[in-house]
Amino acid sequence: CSSPAQCEDKSSSEFIKQLGPIGLPHDINVQSLFDPTGQCCAHMQCAAWSEGVQQGDGQSLLYVDKAIDLGSTQVCSFCRRLGASLRCQETGCGRSYHFPCAAAAGVHQEWSQRRTVCSRHGRAGSLQCVLCSDSADPDGLLMCCCCGNCYHGSCLDPALTPSPLCRAGWQCPECRVCHICR
Repeated sequence: CSSPAQCEDKSSSEFIKQLGPIGLPHDINVQSLFDPTGQCCAHMQCAAWSEGVQQGDGQSLLYVDKAIDLGSTQVCSFCRRLGASLRCQETGCGRSYHFPCAAAAGVHQEWSQRRTVCSRHGRAGSLQCVLCSDSADPDGLLMCCCCGNCYHGSCLDPALTPSPLCRAGWQCPECRVCHICR
């Protein structure tokens, strides 16, 4: 499905409940997102993938404040809430997403370039499963939210069926290891 409203299975209704904290309410006062000094906070991946944000020194990101300001008026094409700062990079496309909503919608995300292309403009067969090396459409794969590697659900042990609930925040077996135990 292309939005939660179009999904009718049990996992989709669970995903809609979990979407609650994602996005901004339609009556948001944008100034409330910033502290008195003009600083703001954002999740690292949400900020890094946002339109206009650039890598600074080390792990710092530049222009996050501008992305938050711009995103505060953008409606997510998946969940329909404000705060969508990942825009489809296809010229003339107006679709925008929150980072987890992009994954849930099966949007093509070119990890190395931090480039988002909606399912309407994604390139069929442009991604490969890390385990079997076969190519697939983005909606047939699960993308790890930490490293960007892609997997067929059927290649995993145990196997998973890609769904909005499964895709949002999914971590591959390599990234799902305790960071202390590594």
